[in-house]
Amino acid sequence: MVANLPVPESELERGAIAALGNIKTRLDSYLKRTLATDSRLVFRDFEKNYGSVQLDRSRLEIYLHMTVEPK
Repeated sequence: MVANLPVPESELERGAIAALGNIKTRLDSYLKRTLATDSRLVFRDFEKNYGSVQLDRSRLEIYLHMTVEPK
C-alpha cells in the first residue's frame, strides 16, 4: 500500500535548509569550499573539479564534476 500524504511547503523548505546545513557541516576533507552562503555551497575536489549545492525553496540543486567554477 502506498499513501501520498500532503506535506506543507514550509516543512519541505525547512527540510531542504537542514539538509544544506548538514552538507556544509559534514563536507568531506577532500573537498575545499570556495563559496558558502546561506543558500549555496561551492566546492573543489582533489582533481580540481567543482561542485555546487544550491537551495531552491524546498529543493536542493546539486551539480558535480564541473571543470569551471560556477558563478
